[in-house]
Amino acid sequence: MTEEKETTRFARRTIEVKGLVQYEELPPDAIQKMSEYGVHWSLTGGVLLEPQVLKTTKLHIGEGIEVPTSLTSSEQNWVKDLAEQYEIGWVESVEETLIHPSAPYIEAPILLHNQTDDTWVKQWIVGCETSCTVTITLSRCASKLLILLEGTDKNSVSNTEVDLWVQEKIKLIRDSLAHAGFTEKDIEIDCEIIMGAEREAKCDPDFMRSLIADSQEEE
Repeated sequence: MTEEKETTRFARRTIEVKGLVQYEELPPDAIQKMSEYGVHWSLTGGVLLEPQVLKTTKLHIGEGIEVPTSLTSSEQNWVKDLAEQYEIGWVESVEETLIHPSAPYIEAPILLHNQTDDTWVKQWIVGCETSCTVTITLSRCASKLLILLEGTDKNSVSNTEVDLWVQEKIKLIRDSLAHAGFTEKDIEIDCEIIMGAEREAKCDPDFMRSLIADSQEEE
């Protein structure tokens, strides 16, 4: 007779905050402003705060006529040869453009600054006795913040310690967005806990209300 052993079910908890990242004109330095609050929003999942230099080589012939940059190297060489043949001359110049990191349009990871070792963290481990891993993403097109908590059981993703961490980080991210120049409209909170492939429960309504209580009281 084979003895069946009880297996640990996988627990997943999702928290969505909708109505964020509102704007009439995209703030040009939003990423830098958010980083001042210890929040980095990056499509690549890395930290890039400094503007990058884009170098473009331009070809002019004759009296300053610009040759399209879409031409291949072979085509540009043919144009140079032709200009020399007809003695109209040509000149090349390098143009530098500063490209500032922009707030992602699609859903992208949120990195939080860890002051203990001065690093940017994409995935956090929260909890002492029963821990869970937490990842955060933010979507400009959907105006939505998504917090995903994954653990071995319901208690690992839903307890007082985790709830306090989530409250603190949501407030931090909302404050950083406000500092960057974004606004909010019709804030909605949605939260659920899933055990294995089954939906276990919705989150506590009092907890969901508490996620936006601080900001509303400040307004």
